[in-house]
Amino acid sequence: MPKRTNDFQALIKSFYDRIVPDSGKVTESKMVYDKDAEVLREVDILVEYRYAHHDFKIAIECRDRARKDTVEWIDSLIGKAKSLSVNKVVAVSKEGFTETARTKA
Repeated sequence: MPKRTNDFQALIKSFYDRIVPDSGKVTESKMVYDKDAEVLREVDILVEYRYAHHDFKIAIECRDRARKDTVEWIDSLIGKAKSLSVNKVVAVSKEGFTETARTKA
């Protein structure tokens, strides 16, 4: 499968590369298992690290659009995160978020 990435996603990955502990890993366009659909699904960036004998996975979804992102996108990310084998999901939007999206998040 071809790597699905863009300049904004690469920029966000570079931030996480700098802040994740040395033992951690930051991967773009990572396929993660969806336990409900029983398929692999792509996340823009996956941060994986171990802390205090526990493994953590954070899915980061990036949007580079001309308008603010909405509560509907936040809703879809919440649903996606519940099905994926991740501990958290982070939404990053180049243009920011609507007030309702910020409230929901």
